[in-house]
Amino acid sequence: MGNRQKDYLEFRKNYPDFVYSGYNISESGQMLGLEFHFHIPGLAEFHPRWEITRPNSKSLQQDAGLMNILAFSLGMVELVSYWKLTCSPKVHINCGSLSEEQCSWWKKLYKKGLGEFFYTNGINAEDDFMSIIADEAYKQPLSKAIFTDGAKVLVPIGGGKDSAVTLEALNGYAERFCYIINPRKATLDTVAVGMIPPGNVITANRTLDENMLLLNKQGFLNGHTPFSALV
Repeated sequence: MGNRQKDYLEFRKNYPDFVYSGYNISESGQMLGLEFHFHIPGLAEFHPRWEITRPNSKSLQQDAGLMNILAFSLGMVELVSYWKLTCSPKVHINCGSLSEEQCSWWKKLYKKGLGEFFYTNGINAEDDFMSIIADEAYKQPLSKAIFTDGAKVLVPIGGGKDSAVTLEALNGYAERFCYIINPRKATLDTVAVGMIPPGNVITANRTLDENMLLLNKQGFLNGHTPFSALV
């Protein structure tokens, strides 16, 4: 275990703000594209990207409202990988509104999800480690998503026994869809054994911004982030 408490405090002093400025949603061919926009003033900008297959090439325009909620929320998790570089005490959300309850929920997720990161870096993060500041002037406040009942289940596939058992347990009871981030042999084999039709397999390719990787090499903070929340 390292001891980077001094670095943690120094980075927070030098880079007090982290900004989630926006996201873009695009469709092309059989892919849905998501690009997020973050920046640490005085340090760097970050534009990580996701490409997600669209089952049966269906357009998502009819779900535009829900799509914006999902994209915004994915960005709220994605930002942690970039925030951890400096652990800025203020996180500004400039592309969506959040209630006080939602801010508290996200802050708790970050604190608990970064437990390993804080521990391995020898960082003592107090409860006030972050303030989430949402733009009150944002004109399209988030609303609750409404889901209808149906015998369709989306199963995240990690390539281990849990996803394989889940697919088998659901066989015959629901139409099974699989979700894989950055496919590899183990995940593809799990889908094949489960006899999932290709049209029911949704894959996501996540690309990290190179600026983050460069800053890691320069000695900025690095470590585990809550990947399960990302999934």
